[in-house]
Amino acid sequence: MVSVRKLVVSVIGFLSVLTPILAATNGYVGLSIYIDNISPYYDFYSGLSTINSIDEEFHCYAHWVDNVRLEEFVFEWDKEGMANDSAVPMTDDWSNVTKTFNGNDEGKTINYRIHGYDSRQNYNTTSFRQVVLINNDPEYSDLAQDNNSPSIGDPVEVSSWWADNFEVDRVYLQTNESGAWHDNGSPVDIDNRNGWANFTIDTTGFNNSPYYWRLNGYDQVGNNNVTPISFFTPQ
Repeated sequence: MVSVRKLVVSVIGFLSVLTPILAATNGYVGLSIYIDNISPYYDFYSGLSTINSIDEEFHCYAHWVDNVRLEEFVFEWDKEGMANDSAVPMTDDWSNVTKTFNGNDEGKTINYRIHGYDSRQNYNTTSFRQVVLINNDPEYSDLAQDNNSPSIGDPVEVSSWWADNFEVDRVYLQTNESGAWHDNGSPVDIDNRNGWANFTIDTTGFNNSPYYWRLNGYDQVGNNNVTPISFFTPQ
């Protein structure tokens, strides 16, 4: 238990410190408590609005200001149809976002924004912006057939080069022996930005009538393109 003598000494010591303070402030002593509830804010915000091909990276960045210390940035977008958050690197108060895409993203319109937090967990959020991933049909070139008049039973090689701004998925050989176009055999899977589609047509059992064919190519999201009709006549 604290003795009366020690308590008296403590009170006298406190008063000896307080007395000159009261004299200097005319008897008023104020106590200030600072609570940080000021949110960070951004003064620059920029991002791409279109992506033309799978080779392009998406970049978005914002500059943030806070009265204490910036702690964390979170990037939000709905690329998969729902909000998806991911941590964002920061450099000298800049939040820097870099994203890449795959073939299934072609044609999407994506909403995005950035959340900024300071060390006190005060936060602010940028406005939503959109990036559009351009949607194009796959394109063909160098359509070829190695023999216009094969002997019956000889193979005929047909081919074409295919390219897409995102990713070519597959190419079908189509024929119309019965008067209606149909897929003839399995497709060539390209699964790349571009590539060759090569087919071999077996003419065993054919007659000497013209044989018509074409190629039908698709990208990863179902866009397609069809080559002109070609033919050969077995002899």
